[in-house]
Amino acid sequence: MKQIAKTLLSLSILGLFTVIYIVRKILGFVLFPVILPLKIRHNIKKKQYIDKFKVEKVKIFEWRY
Repeated sequence: MKQIAKTLLSLSILGLFTVIYIVRKILGFVLFPVILPLKIRHNIKKKQYIDKFKVEKVKIFEWRY
């Protein structure tokens, strides 16, 4: 009886994760036109932030004597 309960529990957990995986794939496919511009805008903002605070040609220590 315990073995049957363990098997059913593991199958239900596996089924739950399968359903979650399928729903995520469907939502990703449906919401792709919404998510893509947001990702592009986020990457542009990130690039602007990096360019704003970028420091070029800075040497902290010179180890030659």
